[in-house]
Amino acid sequence: MATDRALARTEELLRMSQNQDTTAWRIDPAGSDVIEMSILLESQPAPSIGTTGTWSFKLVPDGRTEPHIDRYERLVAYQDYAGLYALHEPMGGGVEYTETHDGQPPGGSLLVALRPADWDSTGRGVWGLIAGVDDSTEVPEQQCLVDVELAYLAQLGDYSDTAAVREALENGGI
Repeated sequence: MATDRALARTEELLRMSQNQDTTAWRIDPAGSDVIEMSILLESQPAPSIGTTGTWSFKLVPDGRTEPHIDRYERLVAYQDYAGLYALHEPMGGGVEYTETHDGQPPGGSLLVALRPADWDSTGRGVWGLIAGVDDSTEVPEQQCLVDVELAYLAQLGDYSDTAAVREALENGGI
């Protein structure tokens, strides 16, 4: 049953790839090396702060310094920790978060920046917490298909780096 779903998802992603955004995207984990995606297949951005959105990526052999399989393995390593956080609304509005895992996710945190590789201060991108990682990969040597679900915290241009996001939005206890 799971194989049928994975196959159906793979076929769907391959059909969508005809209309794909060929921009390389990157996930910048807090305190860890950037994970570069080859292609953004589809995105369903979060409609508002505190909600989740999903980005579907394809990683393929593409001549980057780090092989696509290594990048894929670093990304799916988040599966064990994804969604282990709490969002809460402070008295003044907005959203704050508390990570609730007792392990050590890649990069030490679920907080990441998601952005196009050619991002500048006027470009697309978000700060978010990894809420889910869905792996539809069947033949990793050829291509890796991964959906990343993020809880939207802020636009990328709102904060200069992860330290600034943490200072403004991380709340040590509920």
